[in-house]
Amino acid sequence: MAMNSEFTTLLAQTNESLGTILHIGAGSGDDLKAICDLKPNKVVAVEAAGVLFESLQRKARKFNNVNAIKCW
Repeated sequence: MAMNSEFTTLLAQTNESLGTILHIGAGSGDDLKAICDLKPNKVVAVEAAGVLFESLQRKARKFNNVNAIKCW
C-alpha cells in the first residue's frame, strides 16, 4: 500500500525537522523513497515476513539513515 498522499503533503509542509520515523509493516520498502524525501533524521523500517524483508533490506541499503529490522 502506498503512503497516504495527504500525510506526506502535511509532513512536507512542516517547518520542523523530523526526528525518527518508525514504519511498522514496511513490506517490501516501496514507501522508503517517499519517506526519505521528507528528510527525517532516521527511519526504522520493521517487517516480519521473510520474503518482504529481503526486498526491504535491499532497498534500505540505498539510504544511510534507514535501519531495516525483521521482527514480529
